Amino acid sequence: MRIKLILISTLLASCSYLSVPLLSPYKMDVRQGNYITAEMREKLKLGMTKQQVRYVLGTPMISDVLHANRWDYPFRLEQQGKLVDKQLLSLYFDGNNLSKIDDGKSVEAVPAKPVLAAEPATPVVAAVPPAVAPAPTVAPAPVVAPAPAVAPSPVVAPAPVVTPIITPAPLIAEVVASAVAPAPAPSVVAKSKPALNPDGEAEVLKAVQGWATAWQARNASAYLSAYTKDFKSEGLSHAAWEKQRNSRVVKAIEVALSDINVSMVDATHAKVSFTQRYRAEGYHDQVEKSLQLVKQADAWLIVEERVIKAVKSKSAKYVPATVEAQAAGLSEGQQAVKDAVNRWADAWSARDAEKYLASYSAEFKPKGSSKAEWDEQRKSRIGKARSIVVELSEFKIKLHDDSHASVTFIQAYRSDTYQDSLRKTLLMEKVADDWLIQAEQVAK
Repeated sequence: MRIKLILISTLLASCSYLSVPLLSPYKMDVRQGNYITAEMREKLKLGMTKQQVRYVLGTPMISDVLHANRWDYPFRLEQQGKLVDKQLLSLYFDGNNLSKIDDGKSVEAVPAKPVLAAEPATPVVAAVPPAVAPAPTVAPAPVVAPAPAVAPSPVVAPAPVVTPIITPAPLIAEVVASAVAPAPAPSVVAKSKPALNPDGEAEVLKAVQGWATAWQARNASAYLSAYTKDFKSEGLSHAAWEKQRNSRVVKAIEVALSDINVSMVDATHAKVSFTQRYRAEGYHDQVEKSLQLVKQADAWLIVEERVIKAVKSKSAKYVPATVEAQAAGLSEGQQAVKDAVNRWADAWSARDAEKYLASYSAEFKPKGSSKAEWDEQRKSRIGKARSIVVELSEFKIKLHDDSHASVTFIQAYRSDTYQDSLRKTLLMEKVADDWLIQAEQVAK
């Protein structure tokens, strides 16, 4: 009896346990596909080449070999197992040019070209020779009157009238009396531009980035060799301009390019526009600039350089970090941390692997590999990319003490093969007078 009571109590306890709600497992956020921001969608234009589209949006998630003229960019975001965001952007190409954009909300397409009607054949008019006039009729011969009778003699009968008739010659051809319709005007066929080599844009972009890298590295020889021999600066001869540039490319310089747009004019001419941020001791500015380049002996060289407008007011006088920090609501220490992070992003964008890796401290420990292996991996990835653009925004900087800080920001990364946007946190350590990255964390 006692054993039965124990068994019944155990069974009842088990049933009561089942009524207790179980803990739900943790479900991480799942991101799949290419996330297309409004800024990226705005840059997408009809008529762009596949190379230009890949530069703006990255490599498509879906590219069917059997339908090479269509690229799909799907995106899904699941949080706690629930779908919270979904996108699908479909692009259609006519040859190498973008002809249709379908984002599920609206469709943009290149207007169809009108079909020209076939030209009617011009009727052939036979040559009409002049009609041959009928020959005149020969007049009849006169009747011979009978001679007076001298003696009875037989009367001479009058000679018969001989009237030869010549039949008029027939016409050689008939004249076409109907009016001949005028021949239509010849149709005008629009000449399309010759297809450009997609690799040409990559070559131009590489040349511009090499120019900026040489400028920042203060390599005057490489910097000046990026220009043609007949390049002329406003108000200066080429020799005077070279002398001026040699004297200026000696101090510490930071040059960062963003929003780079390459436009191919033809196979040997191109135009590049971008935003340039320049900083040196005693001077800094940010301007929108355009370069005209020409291909000479397999090298793209700058033939014209023009500043479109100043994005930020130029400062001929050096602005101390304290003044700049106060204007942004940051302390002097916070501004120093922000400047270090911006230099790290600028070196990444300029594909300067050496300067990029110098932004990390010796104590930095990457996940899953040693520091030496990670360094080689980063050098390889930065070197393989044809273009890299890194943009940081929404900074939140916290100083823990005089030599430790944390920085959180939104990082938008875009290369010729990949792009993403995420929130990142860097743990910074002050070594000597430099703020270096001690650890990286990507927020979920």
